[in-house]
Order: sequence, then C-alpha cells, then structure tokens
Amino acid sequence: MRSIFPYIFIALSIGLFLVFVRPMYNDIKLLRDDITAYNLALAHSTDLQKVRDDLASKYSNITPANKERLSHFLPNSVDNIQLMLELEKIASLHGMTLKNITFAPPSSSEDTSLGDTYGTFDLQFRTQASYETFSLFLKDLEHNLRQIDVKGISFSASDASKQIGLEQNVYEYSLKIKTYWLKY
Repeated sequence: MRSIFPYIFIALSIGLFLVFVRPMYNDIKLLRDDITAYNLALAHSTDLQKVRDDLASKYSNITPANKERLSHFLPNSVDNIQLMLELEKIASLHGMTLKNITFAPPSSSEDTSLGDTYGTFDLQFRTQASYETFSLFLKDLEHNLRQIDVKGISFSASDASKQIGLEQNVYEYSLKIKTYWLKY
C-alpha cells in the first residue's frame, strides 16, 4: 500500500497542473504579450509627442503673413465665391469679362495616395480677348496665390467680331479650371 501513494500523488499533481496551473500560466503569457504591446504603444506615443511638439514649434515660427498666404494658397473650405471674385478681378485687369460661368459641386480628391485630405472644385467659363491679352491673363492666373490648374482651353473666332467687323485677332476662349481646398 505504501507503494501506491507516490503514484496517487504524482497523478494528483499532474491533474492539479492540468486543471489549475496550466490555464493560469497561459493567462500570464497573454498578459505578458499585452504588456509588451502596451509598452510598444507607449514608446510610439512618446515619439509622436516629440514630432507633435516639433511641428508645433515650427508652426509657431511661421509669420502671420505667411500663414495668411498659406491659407489663401490652399483654403480650408471651397470658398467658390471668393475664387470667382479673384478670377473676375484678374480678368478685369486685362479688360476681359467672364461669361457663362458653370461649376460642378465640390468633390473629394481623386488621388488615393494622399488620402481624403483635400477636395477639388471644377469651374468653367468663357471670355473674349486677343491672343496677347489672353496670354497675359493666363500668366496672371498662374502667378495668383491660389492653387489653380487649367484643365482645358478651347478657342474660336469671336461671334461679336464676325458680326460687327472688329479686329480679326479677337477670339472667344473657353477655360476649364480646377482648384483645391483642405478638408479638416
């Protein structure tokens, strides 16, 4: 009978190990993995805080005039009325008027590499001018502070010049442009 007790104790200890100790050991292993993941996230958060502080420092060093220029270059809203006023001002400097202004509703960016950070606004209009005047208008449009892409230009002989016999170098131009705005 003495020889049976050691086997009972061994079987009892194996049973206790399988029922109590092993599940607790697995729980401890899972908790250690969680601790490792949390420590890694904490290290990343301190790196992000350093980057945030660095960017905040750089942003605070930007002069208010440059901040204004940046907000004009890529505004945080569509601001289509202001855009049309700017275009009309540039055109009036060259003695041109904008006609048949049409626009599409603002849309999201088509470039998926940049994510959904900016939107686009398409605008189309017609105007009349000589080639030289129109070239100067495009140069001023190019040097305008707001980001504008000319997507298409078409031209034809002006109906007004045909009817009243004005200069032959006056053409009617149709422009398609695209501008951008930041989404916050």
